[in-house]
Amino acid sequence: MVVVAGFVVASSTVYAGYRSERVGLQYSVKEGWFMGSFGAVRNTPDYMTLIGCTLISRSGSDPWAECSMRDDETRLICATFDPALIDTVRGLGTDDMVYVSVDLDDGHCTEITVSRSSVWEPKQL
Repeated sequence: MVVVAGFVVASSTVYAGYRSERVGLQYSVKEGWFMGSFGAVRNTPDYMTLIGCTLISRSGSDPWAECSMRDDETRLICATFDPALIDTVRGLGTDDMVYVSVDLDDGHCTEITVSRSSVWEPKQL
């Protein structure tokens, strides 16, 4: 009896411990969006720069979320009652990267995208 074992090895580059370049606060007020990784923004020496989302729940009313960014010259903020976007905010972690799109006419968040990955810079405590 002859047994033949075979396998195919796919070759690709693997980056163990790969880290993205710092994704600090980025934004376009004209286009109505902002993004950044929480760790990179928190680790900046500038005490004014921030990015984040807050979930607000009050007895007797529907929950809503607010996302905002600020640096020393600019502030952009949006709010949403959309259940899908609220669920996204609920899922945010402390070292995630977030992208937020804002309807500049009415101030509502139109997109909230979260990326959770080992490539994002963690906060230095």
